[in-house]
Formats: sequence, C-alpha cells, structure tokens
Amino acid sequence: MMRPEDMLSESLFESLIPQAEQRELDTERKRADASIINLSRGSALFGTALAVVFLIEVLTVPIMSHAVAWHIGVGLVAVPLLVGKLTYSSLRFIGFYRGDERYRRAGVPWFPLRVLAPFLIVTTVLVIGSGVELDVAGPTSFSATFLAPAHFLLSVVWFLLMAFHVVAYFNRAARSTIKDVTVRLTKSRPTSSRLRVTIFLVTLTIGIVLATQFQEPIRRWEHAFSSPGGTNPSELTHPPKQYYNPSSLKRGLEREKLHQELGLRLRKKSTSSG
Repeated sequence: MMRPEDMLSESLFESLIPQAEQRELDTERKRADASIINLSRGSALFGTALAVVFLIEVLTVPIMSHAVAWHIGVGLVAVPLLVGKLTYSSLRFIGFYRGDERYRRAGVPWFPLRVLAPFLIVTTVLVIGSGVELDVAGPTSFSATFLAPAHFLLSVVWFLLMAFHVVAYFNRAARSTIKDVTVRLTKSRPTSSRLRVTIFLVTLTIGIVLATQFQEPIRRWEHAFSSPGGTNPSELTHPPKQYYNPSSLKRGLEREKLHQELGLRLRKKSTSSG
C-alpha cells in the first residue's frame, strides 16, 4: 500500500496521467524486450515531430489569409510522418493483441488513453485526408460549401483529443527524442538509435518533396484568399468551367443545343397549325 508521504510526493501529472512522469521510455517497463523499447522510441520520435508540425498548423489558422501556403505545405509534410508514427504504434498494438508475451510484459498505456486512441487515429487521418483532398480539389464552390467546413469541424474534435494525448506523452517522448538526435560525446550512438533517426530523416525528406510538388494548388489557394472575396475560396477570378470535366461540359452543351432545336421545331409547328 502506498504511504501518505509517497502520495504527497506525487506530482499532479503523475496522479492523473501516470505516463506523464515517466521520463525515459526504456525505464517504462524494466522487463521490456529491447525490440519493444525500440518500437516505443521510434513512436516517440515520430510523435514528437508530429506534435511540432501540428503546432505550426494550429498557429497558422488565425492568420490563414496570410499563411495558407505554410498551412498546406506543413500539412503535406505531416503525411509521411503520420504514416511512420502509425506504423510504429500499429506494430506494438498487433504484437500485444496477438498474444506475444514480450508485449504483454511491457504493459499497456493508461486506460483512458487506450480508449481515446482509436478516435484520435480516425480523426487525425480524416483531418489530414480532408486537407489533402482540399489541396487536390482546389478552391472550388464544392470546397467552400462542404470540404472546408468538414475539415474545420474535424479539426476542432481532433485538437481536443490531440491536446490530451500530447499532455500525457510529450514529456517522456521529447526526452527520448532528444536522446536519439543528440550526438553523444562520451560514446557512440547505439545502432538502433542511428537507424531510427535515419528512418525519420528519410520520411521527413519525403514529406518535404511532397510539399514541393503541390506548388500549383498552393498558388491557387493563395490567389483565392487574396481575391476580393477575402477568405471565401469560391470567389475566383478564373471561369468556373475550368473545374468541370470537359466531356461532361461538352455533353451538357449538346443537350442544351438539342433542347433549343426541339423548342424551335415545336414553335414552328404551332405557328403552322395556327
């Protein structure tokens, strides 16, 4: 049983969220297998990077009309980082629920975090996915009436879930990340640490390259936000027809011509019969 003096020595975070006070992931469970520790550290590395990226995303929202290029570019950088984070987390999830004794000995996260995790994953994927869809679709009336509002509402829910998740994990995840990326002066960095950092840098490079491939959609959004309509992306200086499928537009014009010819025939027939 815990003594009263031990309870008084606990921090608020430790009493509410046990994971928050665990400063090193490799001391989370002393009996944990080295491979599981490596998975946890990899998840921490990608999670810390995503926390920084998402912070930049949130900060650009109030000044969207001036920072839309940053918002889109940073969001695209987050795509491969999110894939990496989910890969590390999924490997540990699969190992635990597959019944691997090593994963069971390592334990599981605090129960409320386990409950919120599926909702956090779903909302994160939906927020990133709807953002990429907005980038691809461009500033059309459909984006203004459906995609953008859906992206915003999903972002509100996602932010609340993410804030709780970050509070619980950021302290130890940041310490683990600093330990991975800092060059040690007294001894060489472990092979597992070098491998994690290499995987992370490659993933980050892929994200940066991905962002550079979306320069045209970014320019379209910048033009929409700087148009006379302000932040209304549906007000464009380009003709709306360019966003329609050419074949559909052609069929529509053919049907319109057919209706005009049919109406002309009916009028001629009515005048001749009269």
